Amino acid sequence: MPESREIASSSRASLRRLIVLVVALLFAVVAVGGGIFVYQNVRAQREAEAARLRAEQVAEDQRQRAQETLSAAVGSANELAGELTRLFEIEVKAPDANVKEILDRARALQQQVAEEQRGRALEALTAVIGHANGLLFELAHVFENEVKAPSARVKDILARVIDLQQQLTAPGLTTPALARREAAALRAIVDLLLSIGDAAAALSAAERSLQIVEGLLASDGANTGLQRDLVLSHEKVANALMVMEKRDEAIVAFRKGFVLRQKIADAEPGDTDWQGLLALNSDRIGDVLLSAGKRDEAIAAFETALAVRQKLSDGEPGNARWQRDISISYERIGNVLAVSGRRQEALATLQKGLAISQKLADGRPDNVEWQRDLAFNHDRIGDVLASAARREEAVAAYQKALAVREKLADGDPGNADGQRGLAFSYDNIADVLAAAGKRDEAITSYRKGLVIRQKLADANPGNKLQQRDLAISYNKTGDVLEAAGKRDEALAAYRNGLATRQKLADANPGEIPLQRDLAVSYDRVGELLAAGGKRDDALAAFRKNLAISQKVAAGDPRNGELQNDLQFSISRIGGFAYRFVLAREYNKALDAADQAIALAPNTTWFYTNRAHALMFLGRTEQARALYLKYRGEKKAQGDKPWVALVLEDFAELRKARLTHPLMDEIEKRFTAGG
Repeated sequence: MPESREIASSSRASLRRLIVLVVALLFAVVAVGGGIFVYQNVRAQREAEAARLRAEQVAEDQRQRAQETLSAAVGSANELAGELTRLFEIEVKAPDANVKEILDRARALQQQVAEEQRGRALEALTAVIGHANGLLFELAHVFENEVKAPSARVKDILARVIDLQQQLTAPGLTTPALARREAAALRAIVDLLLSIGDAAAALSAAERSLQIVEGLLASDGANTGLQRDLVLSHEKVANALMVMEKRDEAIVAFRKGFVLRQKIADAEPGDTDWQGLLALNSDRIGDVLLSAGKRDEAIAAFETALAVRQKLSDGEPGNARWQRDISISYERIGNVLAVSGRRQEALATLQKGLAISQKLADGRPDNVEWQRDLAFNHDRIGDVLASAARREEAVAAYQKALAVREKLADGDPGNADGQRGLAFSYDNIADVLAAAGKRDEAITSYRKGLVIRQKLADANPGNKLQQRDLAISYNKTGDVLEAAGKRDEALAAYRNGLATRQKLADANPGEIPLQRDLAVSYDRVGELLAAGGKRDDALAAFRKNLAISQKVAAGDPRNGELQNDLQFSISRIGGFAYRFVLAREYNKALDAADQAIALAPNTTWFYTNRAHALMFLGRTEQARALYLKYRGEKKAQGDKPWVALVLEDFAELRKARLTHPLMDEIEKRFTAGG
């Protein structure tokens, strides 16, 4: 038993030691855990403090960069405010409300960049960027709609605002909302820049807008507003590329916009306005393709637009807007088919458009726009029929258009557009009658149109379009009078057209189309004078034509069309030298030939007339040398060799009883190959 008590006592001692150890271990664990907790808490506090300090440093850096940006912009802001003040208070007159808005923005911008902003530099920079964006919007509106300012001044002002805008946004401190506003402001000035001839700046603005929107979408891709902005930016880029005649690049840009529009349209089928814009975008692609000569692709684009409009119409059968748009789509497709020589398809397509226009016009006889659409559709069908020489049918179509326009004119006799349309109908009918050889009827119809245009021009002497229409009407009348053998009446008509164009050209010396019109009138008058044997007067008219062509071509040396005009004018005088030879006015012949040669010394055939004049003036050695100098020329005029030209002229001169021993000599040498 003692042994058992000893064992029990030993067990209790071991248990006490175990309990002590467990308790000690627990105290140790608690102590360590508390230490860890304290450590973690301290660490968290330190990290929070460090983050706060970093945030404060970032904020301070941003404030410092904002202040530096504002300070750097002081000079640009001052210059801009000064230029805007000078422009609107001294140089041009604009509505007071617009001027106040623009100058207030410019001065607020000027003041905020000039002040030391201290702790609110970021807010000030945001406000200044907002003013710069607002300025672009205001200037775009004013220059496009309210005031006529010199293009150079508009370019300068816009360039200053854009430069300042980019200077302010360069540090990247702008907000997404401001950046989007900046992109919209840049898009707003694209068309204005294009209208003043600065396509490069327009493209730059459009591309900058595109770049901004793409950057915003990179972090907010689901934003449908930004997606729509992206479409608009692509389209602005395309518009600028079109003006720069970079059609392939323009087509790519338009198609990018179309794909994005299609995606949005598919996601929002209930947005009919957006669906309508999708069709317009496809039309625009078709227009660009057509201008590039890609007719089949253009038709496909117009058919895509038609399909969109047909779907819209199917959803709203009673919506006249969609019906009218469908009619326009048929007209576009029909036009391309017509110029492609596919006349039957064109007529069938145009008839579909006409049927819609007729229905709309019948339903609303008081709707002037729909009545004009109807007349225009009849015109287009008449055009296709006329091109196919189906003249009676063409006249019938044009007369239907005339009947519609007569009703419109009777209902609103003071409407200039209505009267102008009526004159065009008379011209269309006269054109077909003249082509059919019915000259007296054609003259009657032309003169009806001429009377209307004369009244319009007299009532609006400052209206360039109506004055130009009047000149065209005189020329058309002159053409058919000349064809009818009524030369004196034709000359009177041409001279009236010339007088009208002279006034227009004098009043608008910088407008190339008006200058070219004037040159054409001098040429027509010259031709008729020459036909009537009035050679001196004819040459004077041709020389006026030449003077205009020289001036216009010198202003744009790279314009092939203008350079071709110049070569035609020179050739007119070079060729007219031969008329003086036949008339035995050899000195005048030599003078005309020398003038042409001086301007185009590489035009070989001019030298034939110089040689003829020299020969009959008795300057035989000079004439002989000239005849023989070019005898090896195989393409003296087109594909005709020099020898053939000279021998043909000799034959004609002999018929006119003009002979000279040198002619026999030269013929023998040419025949002998010498």
